Amino acid sequence: DLEVTGAVGNLSPALELSVYRIVQEAFTNASKHAPAAHVRACIDASPQELRVSVTDDGPLSESGPGGRRGLAGMAERVAVFGGQFRAGPGLERGWAVEATLPVPR
Repeated sequence: DLEVTGAVGNLSPALELSVYRIVQEAFTNASKHAPAAHVRACIDASPQELRVSVTDDGPLSESGPGGRRGLAGMAERVAVFGGQFRAGPGLERGWAVEATLPVPR
C-alpha cells in the first residue's frame, strides 16, 4: 500500500529520487525477508519536511535484513539532505524504515 498526504509541491529531482529509492529499497527488503507480509509506505509532506515510513507486518525481527548494504544506502541518502533515518523492528511485528528529510527552500 502507498499513502501520500500533504502538499508535495516542487521538489528537487535529487530529493524526489532519494524518496523513491528509499521506498523501493524498503519494499525490496520486505519482499526478500518477509515475503508473505503486507507492506505499507506512507509519505507525509509539509513545506518544511517529508516524512517517509515503510512498515511490514512480517514476523518480528531483531536482526533485520541481510548484509545491511541497503539500509546503509538509505541512511546515506537521508544524510545527504541533513535528515534523520531509523530502521529496525516494528512496534509489534515486522520491520520499519523511517526517514525525515528537510525540504530545501
